[in-house]
Amino acid sequence: MPARVEFGKEKLKALPAPKQGRKTYYDTRVPKLALRVTAAGSRTFYVVKRDGVRMSWVKLGAFPDVSVENARTEAEKILGDFAKGESPAKKKREQRQQMTLEGAFEQYVDLRAIPQGHKRLDDTRAVWERCIGKMPQTARKKHGRPRAKHPAGADWSRQHAQRN
Repeated sequence: MPARVEFGKEKLKALPAPKQGRKTYYDTRVPKLALRVTAAGSRTFYVVKRDGVRMSWVKLGAFPDVSVENARTEAEKILGDFAKGESPAKKKREQRQQMTLEGAFEQYVDLRAIPQGHKRLDDTRAVWERCIGKMPQTARKKHGRPRAKHPAGADWSRQHAQRN
């Protein structure tokens, strides 16, 4: 049986980290709001809801970056979407399938490179431009190659890589 705790800032800070793996705690006020504590000590809020035959874990953010009240508010919005028949996890899956290669690169920059403080982001962009094509926010050089068309990830093939 999963542990139920009334979420509060001090209570969540005091929760012990498991020796290995992870442990999930559920809020008593918003029953589908969960906090997952890992052996490394990270604490992350999730909304856990059955979506058809599978369990859907929608990540809200890390504690204490996301406050308990913000997590509850966001969880109620997401649960409202589930009640309307919309699945946030399904939406994300569909977006990923429609993502372009350029979009994937931009997502990498926003979610990984900038937060982790990569020092050579300009070099990474230069390699991208040399191999794939110019980034949209940069001006085209006078004698540069024409910008490559960026098909959706599912449409990307070896022919596109050889042509561009």
